[in-house]
Amino acid sequence: CELCKSFFFNKCEVHGAPLFVPDTPAPMGVSHRARHTLPPGLEIRESGIPDAGLGVFNEGETVPLGAHFGPYQGELVDREEAVNSGYSWV
Repeated sequence: CELCKSFFFNKCEVHGAPLFVPDTPAPMGVSHRARHTLPPGLEIRESGIPDAGLGVFNEGETVPLGAHFGPYQGELVDREEAVNSGYSWV
């Protein structure tokens, strides 16, 4: 829990369940699908951090403390492509 720092399953006994912010539905295979699935108020743009690439920025209402976004989805790539990408984990 972001408020009392307690570990929990499903909900904090003091503060209740966290807020889950769902993706915006978008059909599989649509061009730039990640951009289409962003929840309202979020946008993808170039980061102001040197050499950081793209980032997700909130341009809407303040995101409540403890909000969870997801589910995280991606494309399977080979190891070499993953190692050379700033947007993947190996």
